[in-house]
Amino acid sequence: MSLHLYHSASRACTMRRCFVLRHGVWQLRRRYGTDAAPRFSEDRMANWCRRLWALGQGSGGTNAPRNESALWNAGVAACAQELHTELRLVEELKTALIGEKGRLPPSVVAAVWHVYESIIPPSALCDLADHVSASQETAFFSFVGLLTELDVNMVEVQSTAAQLNQTIEIIGSLHEQLRNSDRSVAECRSTLTGVTEDSALDVMDRTAISAKLEKAKNNLLRQCVSMLHAGSPFYYTWLMQSASLERGVRRLMDLRRCVAHFLERCRSQLALLQGELKQQSDSQREQLFDATNPLRNKEQQEVWLARQRHLLSIDCALEYLFSDFFSKQWLIMEELTWHTTPPSLLEKVMDAERVHPFTGGLVDLKRRLQPTRDRHLFAFFHPAVVEEPLIAVQVALTCGIARSIDIILGRPHLPGVEQTPPRPGCAGEENVDTATFYSINSAQSALRGVNLGNLLIKRVVCEIETRLNAERCSAGLSAIKTFCTLSPIPGYMNWLVSEVAKFRQRLLSCGDVGSSVPPGKFAQHRIFGECSAVEAQVMFSRLRNAVVSFLDRNNALRVHLAAEYEQLHSLDADSSNLATLQILLSIFQLPDKCGEGTGPGPSCGAYDDYHWWCDEEFARALEKPLLRSVAHYLGREKRRPRILDPVGNFHVSNGAMIFRLNFLANCTPSGSRESATVMVNYLYETSCVNERLRAYEMQRSVSMGEDILQNLGSS
Repeated sequence: MSLHLYHSASRACTMRRCFVLRHGVWQLRRRYGTDAAPRFSEDRMANWCRRLWALGQGSGGTNAPRNESALWNAGVAACAQELHTELRLVEELKTALIGEKGRLPPSVVAAVWHVYESIIPPSALCDLADHVSASQETAFFSFVGLLTELDVNMVEVQSTAAQLNQTIEIIGSLHEQLRNSDRSVAECRSTLTGVTEDSALDVMDRTAISAKLEKAKNNLLRQCVSMLHAGSPFYYTWLMQSASLERGVRRLMDLRRCVAHFLERCRSQLALLQGELKQQSDSQREQLFDATNPLRNKEQQEVWLARQRHLLSIDCALEYLFSDFFSKQWLIMEELTWHTTPPSLLEKVMDAERVHPFTGGLVDLKRRLQPTRDRHLFAFFHPAVVEEPLIAVQVALTCGIARSIDIILGRPHLPGVEQTPPRPGCAGEENVDTATFYSINSAQSALRGVNLGNLLIKRVVCEIETRLNAERCSAGLSAIKTFCTLSPIPGYMNWLVSEVAKFRQRLLSCGDVGSSVPPGKFAQHRIFGECSAVEAQVMFSRLRNAVVSFLDRNNALRVHLAAEYEQLHSLDADSSNLATLQILLSIFQLPDKCGEGTGPGPSCGAYDDYHWWCDEEFARALEKPLLRSVAHYLGREKRRPRILDPVGNFHVSNGAMIFRLNFLANCTPSGSRESATVMVNYLYETSCVNERLRAYEMQRSVSMGEDILQNLGSS
């Protein structure tokens, strides 16, 4: 009975609320009149506010009063409070969308944030996968869908665009009149009669035209601002004004992390649904043709696709806003040191490190920053996010362009591997002349797509050329004149795996491995780039001989790869070449400790023998073919049509040159699995950066050093 009275009061108040909402909207129409065309109908905005408020109140009402009168009074009071809030939101939203275009009242901005944080509380942001329930996930998708519902009003955009085009035409016409006036003055001055009278008239006309031109330019500015407001959907305006709230930028960054999490959820769910659909056989599809399962699958795909579109709209708006919020004039660069930087900041830099992780914790960080004169760590900060670094770069001052990350990080030199000797005449700290950027990492996943790395590198170069060089010169040390990187090649191994798969597919498409290969998609692989069949076969033969010798010296590994080892001795050259590549991939991707990996592997006792880079004979045999393949991947493999490797595209897009490849530069299991221990130097020459940047952006031309060209066979 009590619960029935409570719900009756709620329904009665809901009906009264709908009536008062319509009455309030009618009063708003009377107040604002009908001259200004609203972006959305009053009923639509009232319904939008009602649903927004319902999302925020979805978790309330769990502790209801027990007696009947208290139930009724509580229901009436709650509905009255909701009614007051909704009416206020409708009125303020109406004012913003008609009277104050481009500006939302602070209460509306705060109300939307209240709804969001009632669905995804700040405490859940640390681990969304574990702290967000299915009901919260559904509510979040409803919230995002509601945000994107109030989209751009195309009628207003078209009207503003028409006015803008008209003003542009007027400005063009006035400029043409000024040019005609100038020609008229020049003609009058070239004659001997009527110069004074005609010149005076022309000056008066020019003054009037100039006044009209100034007025038209002012109109152009106002119409551009109007176009920006007309083309901004509600969610973009809300996000933009949220930055002015307390911790506004931080809240926006947390929101983008949340959006990224649910975008990944959409992708995984769509992949799962598509996989289920593909797994159905033809007979099962015929049996289920009249059933609801395939229809339900399709409906679910449409739901998840709509959710993905809504999330992408919010993510795109946040990326655009962050590109403005985190522009260079707002970024503060600081050098982090072991003695002056708080440990909490250093720990955040360590947590963000992805290129060369700090396996030893703070001890490892302290070792990397020694000696303090030659090891530096710089980071960007923002006034709105002062407690955390945005991006950090580690710099080593070296004698010449560094060849090995193992030497920079102070790792033990591997036995049997010849390390690069120091450059003649460059021994000692006083002759250090090169700044090597060897690790750059973003500490904020929310700033994905914002090019902070380019700004940080330029700022660090400027800092070294001014402050550090001044300090070094005062101490009697040489100045830093060369700027380069020692970078990983993260995409190479995945590319090589795909090329080997294409090579295998080519053999399978022939039917008979001994038959001739027909021309087609898999007729010519690109593992060694653009080379003749004879050159490719020479490199394959060199690799095959090296693999056979290496396996003969490592019996346990040969047993593990017995099937591929048998194919090495096949009479068919293609089958033997394919087996060589498959064995190399297996060797490169060996686990770095016992028990790691997905399949059976060699025993723990003999694992030390499988650090292939410790076998000098095997390593030197791989060097030339491997560098040829990596050089082709870096310099020639492109997509749309930019460099395929993400790190390479980043540096070349910033005006760097692909200078040199370094074999056995990262002799670790992760370095082997990533790029077969190969690393690359990108050279930043300050006098050529802008020229190379224009060449890459306009002509897709990649600048390469002599070493790269030699590996490609072009020099």
